Amino acid sequence: MVTPAKSIYKIPILLNNGSVLQWEDLKGKKLLLVNTASDCGYTAQYKELQQLQDEYANHLHIIAFPSNDFKEQEKGNDETILKFCQVNFGVNFPLTKKCRVLKDAGQHPAYQWLTHKNMNGWNDQEPKWNFCKYLINEEGILTHYFDPDVVRGSSMGLHFKFFNFSESNSIAPIGFYHGFSFYYTQCNTYDSRKSKLKQLEDDFSYP
Repeated sequence: MVTPAKSIYKIPILLNNGSVLQWEDLKGKKLLLVNTASDCGYTAQYKELQQLQDEYANHLHIIAFPSNDFKEQEKGNDETILKFCQVNFGVNFPLTKKCRVLKDAGQHPAYQWLTHKNMNGWNDQEPKWNFCKYLINEEGILTHYFDPDVVRGSSMGLHFKFFNFSESNSIAPIGFYHGFSFYYTQCNTYDSRKSKLKQLEDDFSYP
């Protein structure tokens, strides 16, 4: 795993309500950063993301970055966006101020970090569309990038699998897999973890 040249925790993030994200509250948990839009074919993923946040609140924090970058599918202001998410999907995870996520002069500092390997350590991939996902582990290291159609509980049967793969027995994700049920597997030995990982690789295909 590549250690980033710059810590994500040092990047200021202004939230939808005007407050600044308190990184200290998020350290020690996984972070899922998602660029979102209110008028997109993937907008219903807000519901799936909220379910994921509710079920794994002790292990995971989701942060949404509303953006109008793709076909102007987020035209509303911050107040309108927040109301839309709360009324239609019951969203209570944080939303940032509407921002740019693509690589240009106005790109949000967090997305500069996510999409430049000289900052995050390995990844240059910018979002391909709304609802792309970047996963950061408990140590602030970027571990995964996922395309928009990958989400737990989506209509395509794509689900987020958690797998206990660390020697410390902490919960660690191995990725998003095709499937029809949510897996939460805890293995207590190295051999059992290897066996379960091989089983998952055999049973599911990577997107």
